[in-house]
Amino acid sequence: MKRLQLAAGLLMTFAFARLEAQTIDLGATIPFEFRVGQTVMAAGDYTIHHSNGLLILRSENGGNAVMSLAIATDIPKNSSAAGLLFHRYGGTYFLDTVWTPGNANARAVPKSSLEKELARRGGPDEEIGRAHVCTP
Repeated sequence: MKRLQLAAGLLMTFAFARLEAQTIDLGATIPFEFRVGQTVMAAGDYTIHHSNGLLILRSENGGNAVMSLAIATDIPKNSSAAGLLFHRYGGTYFLDTVWTPGNANARAVPKSSLEKELARRGGPDEEIGRAHVCTP
C-alpha cells in the first residue's frame, strides 16, 4: 500500500512539474530543533531550495539534509520578506511553510502523522516565523 501511495505521489509530482516552474532558494538560521515530516533537524544554518514540488533543506555544517514534497499555498498576509513558518506543540516545532517575495505562492510541507496527532489534541501552541532568512 505504501509503495502505491509513493508511486502515485511521484507520478503526480512529475505530472504537475511542468505546470509549476517556480523555484525558491534561500538561507535561514533556525534557532531551535525542528521536524520536517518524520525527520528531526538540529538548530543551525540551512540552505533551502524548492523546485517542481520538491523542497530540500541542507544543514550548512554538513549535517543532515531532508527532502519533502511541498504544495502551493497562499503567502501569509503582510509578508514582504522571505520567511519560514513553524507550528509549535509544546517544545516540538514543525516546518509548515516557506516563501520568498516575488513568487506567486508559498510552499507548504504536508503534516506528518505526529503533527496531525498533536493537532487533534489541541492545535498548535503558536505559529511562529522565527528563522532569520536571507535570499541569495
